[in-house]
Amino acid sequence: NKTKDGNFGQSGDCNVDINCFEGNNWQSEKHSVCRIITNGSLCTGTLINNTNIDARPFFLTANHCINSQSLANEMLVVFNYESPVCDGPDGSVEQSISGGIMRATTHHLDFCLVELTEPPLPSYNPYFAGWNNSDSVEGLTTCIHHPQGDVKKISYDAESPTTSNYGAGYDFESHWLIGDWESGTTEGGSSGSPLFDNYNRIVGNL
Repeated sequence: NKTKDGNFGQSGDCNVDINCFEGNNWQSEKHSVCRIITNGSLCTGTLINNTNIDARPFFLTANHCINSQSLANEMLVVFNYESPVCDGPDGSVEQSISGGIMRATTHHLDFCLVELTEPPLPSYNPYFAGWNNSDSVEGLTTCIHHPQGDVKKISYDAESPTTSNYGAGYDFESHWLIGDWESGTTEGGSSGSPLFDNYNRIVGNL
């Protein structure tokens, strides 16, 4: 069955479906968040706007998910993989785009910007997420992601994130620290997913 691929229900029970109450204010932005499969690994990424606002299909994810053109070539980006209702059944994985062109990445920061090989079809309801490159973030932050490759989930933290040092060879004090999620969590497969600020703009990626 090409509409299913066996990852449904693999994430932890504390995760919250995007179509539950917690996702009510994210029904536009959720269309920017996609599941990625590359070289057998699962990650998450986001269709992101640019300053020309011209719908070029730029896609933000993590360097540890995609860090070479060869991995970008074989990435499969799945749009709108979600349960249709809160705590509902599996969703469809039919809406997808294969491959992309590496535009920017570095091992000093865990990010990767790829341009998809083709624009998403209008039937995918694509949303190009906005962003804020400020060095401070005030208030609630939200993560939309695909933990363990499962249907789309949403997590949020009610406190402002703090600047922190992740280590692992990344630039010093280059990461946001989420002290504690009030709802949901993140897991393997969530990597590369967007962290949104209180104005629904991307401020970083997992």
